[in-house]
Amino acid sequence: MSAIDANPEHSSWKTENPNKARDAISWHAYTSGMKAGSVALAIAGAAVYTANARWPAFRNRLNTSAKTALVISPFLGAFTLEAEMRLMHGARNPERYLASMDGTYVEPQQEASRIKFWQKSANFLYDHPYRALISVGAPLVGGIYAYQHLNKGISASQQIMHTRIYGQASVVVLLLSSMAFHDYMAKRGKFTAEDNEHWKNAVHSTVRSFKMTAKPLVRPSDVDVQSLVMPLPQGVEMPRAASHRTSSKSGRRRSSSGSKKNSSSKPAHNSNANTNRPDGSRMTQQQLHVWEPVLTLGWSIGICFTIATMCIALGVVIAYTSSTLTTLRVVYDGNPGTESANAVQTDGNVTQLSNCRLDSVDDANSFHTDHTCFVNLKLPQEVKSPVRVFYELDGYYQNHRRFVSSIIRTQFTDEFRPDDGTSMLECYPMKSAVSELCTIGACESTSAAKQRELFPCGIVANTLFNDIFWLHEGFLPSGEKLSRTDMTSKGIARTYAAHNNKNPTWDVSLNTYLPVWHNPNMSRIIPPPNGPTAPYITADYTNNTAWVHDALDKDYGVGTGVESEFWRVWVEGAAMHPFRKPYGRIERDLPANTTLTFAVQSNFFVRSFSGTKALVLEEVGWFGSANYLLGGFFLGVGGIFFVAVVFFTGRKLHNPRALGDAAALAWKKKTQ
Repeated sequence: MSAIDANPEHSSWKTENPNKARDAISWHAYTSGMKAGSVALAIAGAAVYTANARWPAFRNRLNTSAKTALVISPFLGAFTLEAEMRLMHGARNPERYLASMDGTYVEPQQEASRIKFWQKSANFLYDHPYRALISVGAPLVGGIYAYQHLNKGISASQQIMHTRIYGQASVVVLLLSSMAFHDYMAKRGKFTAEDNEHWKNAVHSTVRSFKMTAKPLVRPSDVDVQSLVMPLPQGVEMPRAASHRTSSKSGRRRSSSGSKKNSSSKPAHNSNANTNRPDGSRMTQQQLHVWEPVLTLGWSIGICFTIATMCIALGVVIAYTSSTLTTLRVVYDGNPGTESANAVQTDGNVTQLSNCRLDSVDDANSFHTDHTCFVNLKLPQEVKSPVRVFYELDGYYQNHRRFVSSIIRTQFTDEFRPDDGTSMLECYPMKSAVSELCTIGACESTSAAKQRELFPCGIVANTLFNDIFWLHEGFLPSGEKLSRTDMTSKGIARTYAAHNNKNPTWDVSLNTYLPVWHNPNMSRIIPPPNGPTAPYITADYTNNTAWVHDALDKDYGVGTGVESEFWRVWVEGAAMHPFRKPYGRIERDLPANTTLTFAVQSNFFVRSFSGTKALVLEEVGWFGSANYLLGGFFLGVGGIFFVAVVFFTGRKLHNPRALGDAAALAWKKKTQ
């Protein structure tokens, strides 16, 4: 007996307060769910904190939002399961649940259920839908991932993406199926032992009825039919057919109306109908007060006009600002079949252009003065600081599926270890190479070349754009001169809150591996992590380094190894084609008529894919580089909304209609 029933002052508590029982059950379920969720939150928080402190891979690969989700999700899951279980018990048997809230309540012993296993499963699914979904959905998603993991032809990120897509579809199907099943069980009621007895008796009676058939069924004769007709009393006549039909119809109407009147008095077949019926509160019956704005024609005109004004104004500002930004582009190597490089171009000219044109693959990766040309630019107007220098590559697709999948990201972030079991299939087709070792251009003899594993491996890491740009000289109208050190490359790569590049802390054996900073094609671009980092520049630009300041300089250094900004810019894949990537910047305002000369060393071969290479000097605005397409997009959207404003205004002026006027309804016009 509950504490409420034991108190004489509350003998009529249930009858006087019909809704407070529901409130008491809801509050108890809420507090129980909060307790369970708090326990799960504490455990998950401790686990995430420990993993973040002691597991570098966990700390580096997951950002703050992901770690927060790992803490919050167990709390929500435990709260949902516990609260759902208690709410379902309270809805099924509120008196028993209220009694169980008393600390002195003893659960009565029940006899073992005599229903079948599938009926027990159906009842459990009806009582605990969330538990059933988790019990089936979690192993299902795990099985999908295990099956995807067997496919070694795709990367780990693609395996996770496929698992997410297929898992979401499977869980949605399970959710819809459980909702349909729950609706069916709510109408039918839970399975009980009486249901089994009822069906068993029905089956036995049907079998007995077939066994008791004494003779075959035949059509009765006319004599038999006459014997079944009871004779009428003397003086009573048979009614006419018409009156018989009339009386039959009236009788049917009376019986139908009577059945309707008496239908409510019939007992419900489902014994759980009353217990499952929701209460009459506004919350349960979805009758809460709500305010919803009415989208009248006047409001539509105002909203469309506001959007049109904002979009058109923003589009005009972007288009005008783009027209004021200075962009100078000079092509210095290109396929004659596409866009050939000319000595004199619109934005500048190229001295010794033939040096930069690589006609065969044997001319590539020379790092020699024989393949160095000079790009001359003259600024038509003032360019505000910082002045950006980009390289542009056309015909090369960094968004190609084969390109983006040939990579092992853990090798970039010091999470990879040779013995951690990582599959190297993602490195294909650039897993190893026969090569000698080079350190800032000082290479071993070709006889020392041997087979080594590329580190990092894959197409992304080992196809670095290795053309080098130096600011050879610059002259301002005032006579001031610029030198190589006036163009810096620090800060050209993006930095993230987590998952940044980090040089390996384990011993990368040079007998086994060929790191990118010892690769002959990249050693002059990427400073070594454990070696000299000072720049090496000569007058003829032969075998020189790409960095012009010490690589570890606090203010101007570009970093070493996989932390080098030149390399980080390249491995950050471009989504479009052609693409531009930052190379350096000049941290000062340059007035009009300033002349700049860049020394360009051409090492990257583009004839194999009919590509072109260009040096781009660009001024960047508050929205980025000059972008007429973005301005045109905003102007187009604003124009569409402005057309809508004109149309709605014309409709309001020429064919107005009062809001809520019933006379304007079509069915009203038909009846009048």
